[in-house]
Amino acid sequence: MTTTIFLKATEDAADGSPIWAFRVLHPEALKDPSGQPRLECYLPGNPANPPKVGVEKPITINQLTLRCEYHPPVRFADNDVFEYDVTRCDATSTGQAACVGTTSAPAKVTISVKPRGLRWEIVTNANQSVSSDAPANGNIPTTLGKTSQDVTLTLDWVFRNPQYAPSNDESDVGVSTFDGHFAFKTGLTTKGEGVTATPLAPAASSAAGASTASGAAAPPPTTSQAVAAKRQFSTGAEVNYNWVLPATSSGAFLEIGGLARGSIDVDVEGTTTNQEAAEQVFKLARSGAASFTGEIGGRVTLKQYHDDMFDMRVQRGPDKAVYYPKNSDDFLTAEFGYQRNTALSGLDALGVTPNRYFVRIIATPVEIPNAPGHTKPMIGVELTGGSNQPKGVKILYGVDLSAIGRALGIGQ
Repeated sequence: MTTTIFLKATEDAADGSPIWAFRVLHPEALKDPSGQPRLECYLPGNPANPPKVGVEKPITINQLTLRCEYHPPVRFADNDVFEYDVTRCDATSTGQAACVGTTSAPAKVTISVKPRGLRWEIVTNANQSVSSDAPANGNIPTTLGKTSQDVTLTLDWVFRNPQYAPSNDESDVGVSTFDGHFAFKTGLTTKGEGVTATPLAPAASSAAGASTASGAAAPPPTTSQAVAAKRQFSTGAEVNYNWVLPATSSGAFLEIGGLARGSIDVDVEGTTTNQEAAEQVFKLARSGAASFTGEIGGRVTLKQYHDDMFDMRVQRGPDKAVYYPKNSDDFLTAEFGYQRNTALSGLDALGVTPNRYFVRIIATPVEIPNAPGHTKPMIGVELTGGSNQPKGVKILYGVDLSAIGRALGIGQ
């Protein structure tokens, strides 16, 4: 396996093109027991066949970036660390002789060698479900919404990374390619569930009219079926496969593809609960403890702007594809398709069936400065419905705590 690493210098002068000497500190530590070097670098030259040199001596070039290849030992799975410094030479021509000039402080390079990469996220968000219009006294809304706190753990594994094939005369991921993700998700979520609702108090707007002019009492509360937002402990998985459009120099790229998702959801609120909605208090009784939610559809995702996304490359042989092992997190995601929610079974009288459509848009637009693990705020909206069925609307807002994965050392 081969990983491409770019060692970089910072330009601090505008007078011409100075010469730079890249020096790897303690190069003997980057050799296998057999004496084979784990790090080699390319000299500028013929792009098709650039000369390769070792790092035992300083490498002097007239550009700010030095391209190197790292070869981890067989069955090695750990962090490999080395340091390098850069000297801005006073010389005016290239060569491998030592130069004299201003030398930078050492820069540390840490290479995490893993058999596969996971992105670990914990998303905490407030989930606000919207109720249907407030009814007249004695009637029950079709949809009962509420605000609750959701927490979801996600392990995202890339089983196919963005890549290109040098054998097809491709030289970068600027050509379109494909990628695929498998994600395991578990945690507390909120979803619509069929319940039997009984008003425990009349609507406040109708309290003054609870008696008729003749003194007759208002009709007693009725019982009806409804869709209520209920807390669930959910465990499930998702597979998505995407066409990747050409990347930008900032490391962002666009995925357009399909998804399949399923989860087993268990109600954690008990058989009966009281809930306030539409200025009334209702007693809600559910009929089942567990349900299944499945989705199949399309997705469009814009990945985060990470400058180092395409700095690391892996090639498992001279004739193999070159792929990018980093698992970039999402910037903006739109999903749509068919949803089956068995928790909505038995609501035919309301015109509600388990078979519905869904549209979901989620944005994590700004990473919090200096926070580890790409921690960022999240906001989104979800709409579910069907032909002649009541619509369900959820507003999502919270924080993506990817820093948890960084702290545990298992997400990248």
